[in-house]
Amino acid sequence: MVKRRRRRSEAHLSKDSKVEVCSNEEGYRGAWFPAKILDPQPSDPSTKKKMKKALVQYETLGSDDDPNKPHIELVHARSIRPVPPLIDNPDQPFEPADVVDASYIDVWWVGVVMRCEVS
Repeated sequence: MVKRRRRRSEAHLSKDSKVEVCSNEEGYRGAWFPAKILDPQPSDPSTKKKMKKALVQYETLGSDDDPNKPHIELVHARSIRPVPPLIDNPDQPFEPADVVDASYIDVWWVGVVMRCEVS
């Protein structure tokens, strides 16, 4: 049996959309940085693989040349996700083994809840 993969919506790849960009840089693998789309790039019809890209501007990551200016980079669409919606019930307790995104130093990190402590 073969399952057909559903194509991901690319609505979040429109100009000025707030997004999060996943890094593959050493020390930041799996981290999601807040950014906005400056320019969605159509895939290149001359290539075999249709790799859609977008030019993004990071909100919290400074440029290599000038740390006071935001870093701008062309990234693959597969490394971009929409900003998650607000949680309906922020008081809902976590359970061990829950997969979560945790904000640490202006970056979202994927993690797993190991234990829950009563305060």
